[in-house]
Amino acid sequence: FDADVIAGGALRTGSTAEIDQRVLSNTIEQLVVALALWPFAALVLGGFVVIWMGVVFALARLVFWTGYHVSPLVKSIGFAAGFYPTVLSTLWTVVKWAM
Repeated sequence: FDADVIAGGALRTGSTAEIDQRVLSNTIEQLVVALALWPFAALVLGGFVVIWMGVVFALARLVFWTGYHVSPLVKSIGFAAGFYPTVLSTLWTVVKWAM
């Protein structure tokens, strides 16, 4: 409900809208990584693994978003829960594929 933002102005630092924009930017960055790596994981590990990773990713992003507004600890838990499954599944995929 900020007239400056509605008119296309910059978001105020620390405002709810600015925090939400940071969360959205980080989510897009992580989604790009996931979309690049998950198809390979689906081929090697099976689609079921990737479906569950998608569910966990969505829930983790909600925790991350809530944490951004509430607590840095909750934010870091949400970030880790969304990022590390991608890293670990990629490592698992590479190891399994190489064998």
